[in-house]
Order: sequence, then structure tokens, then C-alpha cells
Amino acid sequence: MKKILILSLFSVSIFASDALVAMGERLFLEDRFSQFFFYESNGDVNSKLVRGSRDLDEIDIFGQSFPSPFAGSAKSCSSCHMVDQALDDFGMRGYNEFSAQSKIPARADGLSHTPRNTPNLVGIGSKWAQNRTSHWDGEFFDHSETVLGNMTGRNMGWLGHEKQIALKNIVKVIREDDGSGELASEFGGSYKVVMQGTSSQIPADYRLDIDERLNVASASDKEIIDYVIKAVTTYMNDLDFEKDEDGNYIGSPYDQFLIANGIDTVPRAGESIFSYRHRIRSAFAKLTNPKFVKKKYFDIYKKEIGFGEEEFEGLKIFFNLSNTSRGMCIACHVPPMFTDQFYYNVGTTQFEYEEMHGLDSFSNVQVPSANNRGDLMLLQRPNKQNPQAMDLGLWNFYGRNKDVTNLVNQRLCRPSDPCGVEEMLPYMIGRVKVPSLRLNGLNAPYFHHGKTKTLRMAIDHYRQVTTTLKTRNLRNIDPRVRNAMLGQSDIRYLEAFLSSLNEHYE
Repeated sequence: MKKILILSLFSVSIFASDALVAMGERLFLEDRFSQFFFYESNGDVNSKLVRGSRDLDEIDIFGQSFPSPFAGSAKSCSSCHMVDQALDDFGMRGYNEFSAQSKIPARADGLSHTPRNTPNLVGIGSKWAQNRTSHWDGEFFDHSETVLGNMTGRNMGWLGHEKQIALKNIVKVIREDDGSGELASEFGGSYKVVMQGTSSQIPADYRLDIDERLNVASASDKEIIDYVIKAVTTYMNDLDFEKDEDGNYIGSPYDQFLIANGIDTVPRAGESIFSYRHRIRSAFAKLTNPKFVKKKYFDIYKKEIGFGEEEFEGLKIFFNLSNTSRGMCIACHVPPMFTDQFYYNVGTTQFEYEEMHGLDSFSNVQVPSANNRGDLMLLQRPNKQNPQAMDLGLWNFYGRNKDVTNLVNQRLCRPSDPCGVEEMLPYMIGRVKVPSLRLNGLNAPYFHHGKTKTLRMAIDHYRQVTTTLKTRNLRNIDPRVRNAMLGQSDIRYLEAFLSSLNEHYE
């Protein structure tokens, strides 16, 4: 059986079989972990829903409502992190949504949507990922926190005080599943049978290796929860871009351009992504007669993509090699994943807030200090009625999540710096995690607020920032953004280059 190397903070290094990846996928698709199913099933985990969760009746496609492929079901991880569920009608997704804010089940708190859009998951377990933090603001430090937090959290319908009920429900589903559901039919049988792994009736693709099995009947509740986390984490870590047998990225026209010109598509053994960035940037600068890649039709994007003169001009702007323009993109969007997975303020929060409250309103708003914020979370979309409604990103979890705080301090602080939470918190305002730019054609709408519908509009945002900075300050804006120099004509070249980072993903 094929083995997949998984690197994770849940387990420092394990080898996972395809069958364990499949188990993780099954749990990712499982809707019985939701509060809606728990309530509707009245204790029978094998019951069939008479009605679906209302938040899944319709799907939001860039601001318009259409019949949902999830209608009649309850919430699962895949309800927000879609791939081909809406392919026939609306197109592929990169494990994300089409909407600016994800719908969530109605409960007594009156919430109907998350404050942000759903980030894509492809590459989240890549060998070249710098950390395993998740959500735009670093709410969770590793995959195990992410899986547990989301399966027992508000996105699945659970309120804060219901975590123990949510955990017991997960255990109950695993223990009592009788194999009669669609997922059991597709993935080899009941959880109890497949996890134990000894039945000769289990199809070969779902037959777990001996060290991956779990005897559900004798396992403790904690062992079952840990197993669920391990399996879903393994599945998430397997979500990567196309590679060859040696682990080199090969799927996009950009990758093929590098290969054609004798440039590595990934770092060499022992080389950091930052050293790799410097090395390939030097190689690009020396390309006086580059070999280009012919366009070919990519069905899931409905267009031809290649790597020619326009893409190369965009590359030079992106890597700051142009004689006339400077993108500064490469400072944060570090290859080969085109993200360093750190947190930056690029003006999106301020622009959104000031659309509601006027110019300079964000710079003047009073943000509590660490000593005064208490339990306050500034994690809302701006609205006219409440000037304190804003999304400050990393500010919400810096100093609260110890591991994320240490990660940020390691990156930003020197030994001589005063790096207490009180001193550092103002510098966390508006910071959000940098997404990968690979597969960008499947990831719109863009930015954490999901208000930017097209790639061209996303690129133009940075031109607007540099223009704005000539006349007024932007609060806590990353200093490297100040050094960008983009003209209107540069947008076309950057768009062409970023399009070359797409590949087939099915």
C-alpha cells in the first residue's frame, strides 16, 4: 500500500496509508457531528434527516443565492470547504466557498454568518508550510486544535457552553454507526468495522494498517476523539499541489516554466524557503532568453493558461526585478507555496472600516490596550450603528493563544526588544494570515473579508494602498507595502503571472 509522509504538530512524523487519508476524508464529510443533526436525531445516530439545516438550503455565489448542493443535510467540514460539490452548476473550489461570509446554523445567539470567508486548505499540510496555524487570525495553533475547535464550535452549530455535548456526540456517532448511511457505503462500512480493520469484507482501499487501527468497542472516549483528530489531520496534510515522485511541484504553467529553464520548483534539501526565494530570484534575473510554456486549456478555469512574455513581465514585477515597477509581493508571498504563512496588515481592514465610517476613522478609533481589553473580541464586520464593530485579526488572539504569541514574537522580536503583550498588541492591529497564491483561480472571493471578487481587483487593492499612502497614513500598515510602486498598466502583467500559478485540481 502506498505510504504518504505526513509532517504535523499533532505527531512529529508519521507514515500514513491511503486508507487513513480516506478515513480522514470520510470524517471531513460527516454531517452527524453537527448540533443540528444531534437535535433532529433524538439520540439515534443512524436516523435519516426529515429536513435539512436551513443555512444549507441555499448557496451564496458571489452575493447571489442559488439552490445548494447541501440542501437536506446538516453541517460538515465540507459544507464550507468545498471542492467539487458544486462543480456542475458553479465550478470547482479549492476547499473553500464562493461567499464572503460562511453561513452558520441558527441558534439562540442570533448569528447567521461567520465574520469572514472560508480560507482554502490546499497546501495546508505541505512540506514547505512554515507553521500549522489556522484561521485568518491565528485562533488555532495546529491541526489538532483546528479539527477539534471546528467540530465542536459555532460553525457546526454548537454554542460555547456545549463543547462537552459536542464531544460526546462525536463519540456516539463513531460507536453506534451501523453502516447504513451513504458515507459508510462509500468508505467501506461502519466506523466500528473499518477502524478495527480486521474484517475481510473491508475493501482494500479502506483497509487500515495494523498501527492505524482502533478497537472502538474497547477504546475510551478520549482515544476515539484523538483518533478522529489524527485521521482528519492526516487528510488535511495530504491536501497539496501536484508533485512528482521526488516531491517537486510540477502542476502549474509557472512550475513548467521553471523546469524548462533549469530552475528548481521547490527548495533543495536543508534549504529554507527564504534562501530558496533569494536563489531563484537571482536565477530569474539572469534569464536573458527564457524558454516559455505554450498555453493549454484548463477546463476547471474555462480558459487557456501558459507562461509567456506577459507572465514573465508579471514575474519580474512580483519578484521586484522590473526596471520600472516594484510589487513587493515576494516579501510575504514566498515560493514555492507563495506564502510564508505569517500575519501582515495590508490595509484591507482599514479600507473596509472607512467605507462605513469615513476617511481616517479607523486611525482615530480607540482600541483597548492589553490591560484594558479583558475578554473583548473585536471580530465583527463594520456596521453603521456600532463604530466598535471591526475585525482586528491577529489582535484578537495575540496574548491569548500562548503558542501563536510565541510564534509571532520569535519572528518580530530581538533579544533587546520589549516584547510584552502590552507593548506588542498595537502592532497586531489588522494583521491577517497570508494565503497561498497557488490555485488562486479556485479561491475567489479574495482577502479575509471576501469582498474582492476578481483577481484583478485584488491586485488593484495594492495599487490603491500605495496611492493612499502618498497623502495619508494607514494604521499599522506593513512597512514593506510602503515600498511598492505599481502603475495601472502593471495589473495586467501581475494578473497573467498569478494565473500561471493555477493547475488542475480534481
